[in-house]
Amino acid sequence: MADVNNSYNNYVRFVLKSTFKDSLIIKEPIGWKDDDLELDRHKDYHGIFTNFTNNLEFTNEAKQYINDAYEIYGINEDLLLIKQITKDDGTDVVWQTRYTAYADFNTLVNEETTLSIKFNSNNLAELIKSHESDDFEIETEEDIDGNGIGTIETNSVEIKGRDISQVGESILKKDLADFTFNYSGLGFNFFNGFNNLFVGLEFTVLTDIVSRGSDRHSSVDVWIVGDENEKASNMFYVDQTGTYDANLEGLDVELQFDLDFDLKGNVSISFERFKWNDTLGKWEANGSHPLGDYEGDYVNSTNFTLNETNTFLDVGFDEGLMLVFKSNYVYGFPTSTIKINKHTLKVNEKTRYESSPNLDFLFNHDLSNRLLYIISGNANSYYSKYFGNTNMLDSNGNQIYVQDGEGGLIGVMSGLWARAFVRDTDKYKSLTISLKDNLNSNHSVFNTGIGIETVNFKERVREEDLRYFYQNEVAVRLPLQITKVKRTVDKSLFFSGMSFGYDKAGDYEDSMGLDEPNTRTDYVTPIRKTINKFIKTSKIRTDEYGLELARRKPQQLFGDEDTRYDDGNWYLDLKRVDGALGFEQNDYTDRLQELPTGINSPTTYRSMYFTPLRMLFRHAWVFRGGMEKYLSKVIKYISAVSNSQLTTWTIGDTKPYAENDDISLRDLDRSRFLPEIVEFEHPVDDDLMDLINGKTSIEYGGEVEDIPNVYFKFEYTNENGILERGYLLNLKPNKEGKWKMQLSNENIIT
Repeated sequence: MADVNNSYNNYVRFVLKSTFKDSLIIKEPIGWKDDDLELDRHKDYHGIFTNFTNNLEFTNEAKQYINDAYEIYGINEDLLLIKQITKDDGTDVVWQTRYTAYADFNTLVNEETTLSIKFNSNNLAELIKSHESDDFEIETEEDIDGNGIGTIETNSVEIKGRDISQVGESILKKDLADFTFNYSGLGFNFFNGFNNLFVGLEFTVLTDIVSRGSDRHSSVDVWIVGDENEKASNMFYVDQTGTYDANLEGLDVELQFDLDFDLKGNVSISFERFKWNDTLGKWEANGSHPLGDYEGDYVNSTNFTLNETNTFLDVGFDEGLMLVFKSNYVYGFPTSTIKINKHTLKVNEKTRYESSPNLDFLFNHDLSNRLLYIISGNANSYYSKYFGNTNMLDSNGNQIYVQDGEGGLIGVMSGLWARAFVRDTDKYKSLTISLKDNLNSNHSVFNTGIGIETVNFKERVREEDLRYFYQNEVAVRLPLQITKVKRTVDKSLFFSGMSFGYDKAGDYEDSMGLDEPNTRTDYVTPIRKTINKFIKTSKIRTDEYGLELARRKPQQLFGDEDTRYDDGNWYLDLKRVDGALGFEQNDYTDRLQELPTGINSPTTYRSMYFTPLRMLFRHAWVFRGGMEKYLSKVIKYISAVSNSQLTTWTIGDTKPYAENDDISLRDLDRSRFLPEIVEFEHPVDDDLMDLINGKTSIEYGGEVEDIPNVYFKFEYTNENGILERGYLLNLKPNKEGKWKMQLSNENIIT
């Protein structure tokens, strides 16, 4: 290939192919030699796309063929232009397809003897661009053109649930500090107005908002008055969760005290137990709690102090505890007094809701496939070995993937599916999402990329780990030394700060949201002279607190209640298990070398694969490209929305990491490219174009696959006579051949 011909081979033919009649072999369209074919890497998806930037002109029967196609099918007609060249296959000279392109009828212009129209090679890409931001209900049975696409089949999963920590605090109001109450007479309605003494458990589930009725404490002459809302707010713990739903499997309650009272007279303070009588519709006294009963002295003032932490409370189903002040005036004795010096009660509750054994979910692969089916009308518009698994079959019942991909068992569940809503019932709504949010979430969480590939003249989206689009091997070597070289610093690869996580998480009505790690974390890098930020956040959630709070509001018990989680969608990290359902969530033994720390109830935490820090590690080989000169530095943690203390030791790692660790750049995966763009000229003939458009066979996804050469490294001799390698960013092959490369990282030092 020493003698490179700057023009394409003269043995060329063109074919028009319509959906309404047989293909037509035509004469060369006017302008085909200047067709401005361009290979271009998408800046967001990273796949290589083919573009045409000029109009072609047609005459005679070709003009009529195109007009007929437009008259019958209009602007939506998929009219193909196929360019073929002659090739010697060793046995015979055959026609080989150089490229296929689709007519853009938006550009159709008819003149007296000619017709001009622009073609593009990515019909599916244009279609996706038109509808990628539209939200679709994935259970719709029609595509966007109204054609039937059948029902979608969901899978079933057992969600064992997350132990939720909830915190409440009752403190003395500042204006009542050191206040003394004096009482005389036979008994008193002490609780009339007592509700105003303390700030109740403002952050505990339902404690201050449930109204039940009224009740009398029968052991002494004290009436507990007011409606049940007032009374409930005086209880420093009420297990209201169990009130509504017997699915509460268990709970641990810890209480922290800091109490100081002076008592005098026939007066006492006790911890009383109350239980809700559902039949009578009221709270009833249920005896004293073992925390005790503290009585005053008739003559002298008795000081009562209690300062304890981590005191376990054996509160049962539908029970509440109250700190009760009691007095019974006895004739001839001094006035009873209670002086409040200090009052602080803190409750930390961990509740466990019984397993939900049969909830709907979709594999993430099937969600993307369904969205593309709705948009394109083609059931086979999506392919991904990364998200594929061995359960997936084609229309003929054949297995599509030979092994489970890295993300093959990632599921997606909607808030209403977590609440076990039944289809065709009131307030049921299908899982709804746009393709853009779906694909961007995949990229943010898993670092995937998107390309368009053609199989049997049918286009499909190819989504894979981003490394698929930046293979390590060399597939194309340019025969001549490059000329007219221009080198540019790629400023898009320098970042002064980074954010990883989720757009919506950490804001919970009833629980201790500070315990949830899967929110958003921010970092700063060693780079100072740029304002660029590397931001990867997902619309699809992974916060277990949000999912668990939704799950605890099942339709069967809360069918008329809306929650803030109903419209949310969650990723699930799943595994296969024996049994009818076949899937459940991974636990820490599946992902980690040891039990995680820095989080409540670590044994029930199951979303360690999705944390912001794990997202950072998956993107590291990309953003490290701009930091190769600073490998002795660190990525410095600066803030997180909630729990940054979580520490996990992932299987395969050499040590554990906390979410708030500063991360050494040397601990990150080696970058595959550097922040330098190389532009040059090198001629392209048919042989070189065949190589560029060709494929290389390598092991991928458990089998040998032919991967496009444009995703491998290109090797060339640079302006200094030195071999250099890069990844193709852009190629305009016509005329002199103009190239743009991302310099690959060939540095040995890691």
